[in-house]
Amino acid sequence: MGRQRLRLVRRWLLRGVAMQAVNIPVMPDDVEALEYAIELIVDDLDNIDHRDFPNAEELEWAINRKKGKLEALKRLVCLAAK
Repeated sequence: MGRQRLRLVRRWLLRGVAMQAVNIPVMPDDVEALEYAIELIVDDLDNIDHRDFPNAEELEWAINRKKGKLEALKRLVCLAAK
């Protein structure tokens, strides 16, 4: 669950985004990496501290960026589940 796992997730995400861009189906074997990536993003969202941001706009931007990543991953999970 250390660096090797994070490298796997990063590599999968790059591959998944490229595959989605050309409409190649995601393989079911990749679902575990997707689930882990989703967990990382959800944990990151749960741990956002408003004190880390100088103003509300930057906080909202950070949250929306994470939510956007999460939505993209959800779409990939749906593709993988088909």
